[in-house]
Amino acid sequence: MNKKRPEITLLEAVKKSICKRALFMYILLDGYRAYHDMESERHLSMTNISYEDAEKLSDSLHKIMNLDCETNDFLYDKEEHLNGSIEAYNKLQEHLSNFDNRRRKAALAFYKHIYHNFISIHFALGGWMTYPDILISYLSYVCGTSSWQELKDSIIQIDIFKRKREAIDSMYFRKDIQMLEKLFYEIYAKQAKRLTKKSDTSAEMQ
Repeated sequence: MNKKRPEITLLEAVKKSICKRALFMYILLDGYRAYHDMESERHLSMTNISYEDAEKLSDSLHKIMNLDCETNDFLYDKEEHLNGSIEAYNKLQEHLSNFDNRRRKAALAFYKHIYHNFISIHFALGGWMTYPDILISYLSYVCGTSSWQELKDSIIQIDIFKRKREAIDSMYFRKDIQMLEKLFYEIYAKQAKRLTKKSDTSAEMQ
């Protein structure tokens, strides 16, 4: 189980289609972590909640969901979260620099979609945080720098309710990655179609 594959470079690994796709999805989903942080911090910087409301929310979550939370968990420093949003924005721009203009535009639309829409229970329960790490672990395994057991141990989710890491069946991870990859290319294709239609219309008007 701990035996490693013969070592190869990443450039050699991505000659295989599955590794090339895994690398692309790693870059794409790693960028989503920055997008998610940017949006979350931005919303928190605009949140107005009184101490009494925070206390009621804390009590309700403890009684209904048995969550270990305190009133102060829901009291926000607006300036701190605004700075956090700006920092995440800068990280996002670094990730987007990996793409050409068309893929950059598609990536932003993809991020917006998965931020506002339900993807899967595993993605919602922390998969958006751990999936990039699982992908990089897979690439490390293929390149021979980590073992099968290390790859298997990386397939986890962070349960935001239980506040702990949990192992998940790799089947769910693969299914989510395939779904997310399909979604990105559907968005990319729609944008390309609109761009072509716009170009054709402009040509007809000249």
